[in-house]
Amino acid sequence: MLSASFKYNLVLINLMKRGQSTVFTIIAILIILIAFLVTYLKMSAPTQEVRKAAIYPASVEAFRNVIKSCTEQTANEGLIVIGLQGGFYKTPPNKLDFGPAAVSYWLLDGRRSQPPLQHIQNELNIYIEENLNTCIEFSRFRDLKFARGQTNAATRISDSVQVTVTYPITVTKDSTNYNLKEPYIINIPVRLNKIYETASGVVNKTIEDPNYINIGYLLERDLDVEVTELGDQGTIYTMYDKKSKVNDLPYLFMFMVN
Repeated sequence: MLSASFKYNLVLINLMKRGQSTVFTIIAILIILIAFLVTYLKMSAPTQEVRKAAIYPASVEAFRNVIKSCTEQTANEGLIVIGLQGGFYKTPPNKLDFGPAAVSYWLLDGRRSQPPLQHIQNELNIYIEENLNTCIEFSRFRDLKFARGQTNAATRISDSVQVTVTYPITVTKDSTNYNLKEPYIINIPVRLNKIYETASGVVNKTIEDPNYINIGYLLERDLDVEVTELGDQGTIYTMYDKKSKVNDLPYLFMFMVN
């Protein structure tokens, strides 16, 4: 006959086994649920690109793409104008009208008048801010309404030309407003810093010897340079960089010395 103490111990052991079995079952169920939840989230969550595109209706997203395309186009146009006019968008203070361009004197009567690199960056900023809207065809988007803010451009010239444009605009479609505030960043493969340094070197060497064109210096600069002498009006230097492309054409930069 089993003693009461032995019976108690058996009951206690059975309860402990049942308790352990219940804990293991709960843990197993939790693991299965967590694994299912992680798998479901991975399958159902869109990628970052998809989520970003899904924020806007198709016509609003198309309008955003137009802004980016026009930002690149306007920046390229500005670089062309600045190249033709020796670093200026607005009329240079000392210039010679040469065809469609007003070519800037970087050296006039022995006095240096070249623009600082920061000035050239600002000139491109101004061009973009004043001309970006003319590229955007708002009339194409008849189902949208627009409330524009102030365009702001920031240019950094180094081994390439990087332009960051903020174009704040509220687009309304079907009574819903969409605030487009993301900056548009464009990188243009133009070695404007190298071109600027080469042009500055030409000015320095002309100051040293006004009657001598240092062809050796030009040849070692990895640029194609055309020299046009205009008598008393001075000399035009036209630099072509085959490694710098704007609209798939070599970049051109002109300036004068006298």
